[in-house]
Amino acid sequence: MQDWEIQFYSPTIPNCRFIHRFLYALVVQGVRYNTGKYPGKYRIIPINPNEEIAQKASGEQEYTERLADIVNLYTDFDPSTTEMGIDLTYMQTTNPIHFNLGLVPTDESGCRIQLSVVGTEVQTDDRFQSFVDLCAGVFQRVDLPYGSFRGEYDNWLPTTTEAFLQERLRRVTFLSAELVDEIGRRKILSAPTERTVEFADEGVVLVTTSGPLQDGGRTQELNEYLGLQD
Repeated sequence: MQDWEIQFYSPTIPNCRFIHRFLYALVVQGVRYNTGKYPGKYRIIPINPNEEIAQKASGEQEYTERLADIVNLYTDFDPSTTEMGIDLTYMQTTNPIHFNLGLVPTDESGCRIQLSVVGTEVQTDDRFQSFVDLCAGVFQRVDLPYGSFRGEYDNWLPTTTEAFLQERLRRVTFLSAELVDEIGRRKILSAPTERTVEFADEGVVLVTTSGPLQDGGRTQELNEYLGLQD
């Protein structure tokens, strides 16, 4: 089964406060660092390869509180040229979901924020929807313009709103309130999907499929409805 991720885009380089907010939005939903079966690991990759840091937490004790120290260590480098990845575990499912949070700066002075799972971690519809809900919980709490599902062979998320709006939507799409209004709120909310959720801040997530593999032409149907055809 292919690996996949939910990818968000930040038009600015995340600072320490932003990353703390992002991690807090994960932790309050049940995400933890170092949970025994899934050891906590992080990797900081600066532009100078000799300065790379890779650490694994020891033992089975939970160390979620150490996330603040990892962020502070990361921001000691230049976030505009430094990548970071942290292995985390979402505990609010029957079987916890192991995933990686990645920060990848772009040439446009922005950053792609990736929540990546190994395909075998999320094979059922329930686990897929649970992980989408986790990402939706973050999107509601952190000011980001858009996000999208990205499969193993999909293109990277565009780095401008204009380019994003010209792309065909994928099986999961997150839109800020501003983008929903730009496309047309009534049109978005009436679009054919498996599930559409409008957030309190009027942002929206569109989910066209019940699981990570099943499609049945629903994503194609959504794009045709929105006039986003090949």
